[in-house]
Amino acid sequence: MIRLSPRPRTAGARAPRAHAARPLRRRAADPRRALAFAIACAAGLAAGFAAGPHAAPWLWRAIDGPGRAVEAIAVVGHERVDAEAIARRTGVERGAPIDAIDFAAAAAAVAAEPWVREARVRRAPDGTLLVAVEERAAAALLEDAARGAWLALESDGRPIAPVEPDAWPALPRLRSLAPVEPGVPNADAVRALALVGELAAHGLPAAEWIALPLRDAPAAAPDARAASAHGDADIAPAEAGFRAKLADGGAEVVLGDAPAAEQLARLATLLAERPDVARAAARIDLRFRDRAVLLPRDDVAAPAAPATDDARAASADAREPVWGGAPASDEVGARGRERAWMRALALRGAPWTRRDRTSVGGDEEWLARTI
Repeated sequence: MIRLSPRPRTAGARAPRAHAARPLRRRAADPRRALAFAIACAAGLAAGFAAGPHAAPWLWRAIDGPGRAVEAIAVVGHERVDAEAIARRTGVERGAPIDAIDFAAAAAAVAAEPWVREARVRRAPDGTLLVAVEERAAAALLEDAARGAWLALESDGRPIAPVEPDAWPALPRLRSLAPVEPGVPNADAVRALALVGELAAHGLPAAEWIALPLRDAPAAAPDARAASAHGDADIAPAEAGFRAKLADGGAEVVLGDAPAAEQLARLATLLAERPDVARAAARIDLRFRDRAVLLPRDDVAAPAAPATDDARAASADAREPVWGGAPASDEVGARGRERAWMRALALRGAPWTRRDRTSVGGDEEWLARTI
């Protein structure tokens, strides 16, 4: 009988157990694999936090435990609105169960704050309620002359909330004789904001304020003009369009209902060619197609016409148009008189014309003179 001895184990037979253990040891010792595993875990938790109230309930119970109560409310993204005021708007009290919070309702309550554009309410670890807000940005301040209040405006002309008149000195100042609707975008305010940049583009002085047109409010116009300190009540038709008061004691510029680049170019030419005349003007009316009409200041003597204009002015003295009579009590009559005066003035050939106010027999008359 032949007895076979057991087959000796080779190196290859012992290898499986040893090889099976080595990869685990390498995997645990490899810092790159450990870092990737940690990142994957962190990403999973971050995804759960980002999901907020939509995350699976078991995830929050695993982190906070069942029946977790609100221990703190954290507010981020706020600057204008106080954090405590935002926390109060959520309606969530400290100690309330987190599982019972209506996150959408809390966010809507915070977004009702005038200065808040968007709000998000999320659940964070350790019993913390996270409130993230995006605030509105003020692009200008508007004086609502009808209500005697100042409002901050967004870039779309939407009034945000009342502010102090001296808030944000660097922002443009707008004025409105008609009441401004809260929370409603105003197209005229947007056009006025655009005028700020257009004045700078034409090399013109900055505007101390820009007045919005008085549209579709003839009945309220007399009272609004009486309460306004932005212009003479006897030139009411000018208030129907945009007006800009140039800074540093400059004139009030009348631009009409639809300001155009050609008007600003004409104003830049006037300031460059006749700075003496422009400084003596209280109001510069650019509603004419090819000329500017200047109303002199009462306290500044109008400069004499240059020698080149003497012959033309002397030959036109006999045709000097006059707009006579006291201002009309109704808006329609005032606008009709203004249009008649402007048609008469259009007969003049000079690009710069001055109108002087005189008193004849107790009535006021406007005389147009070539500059």
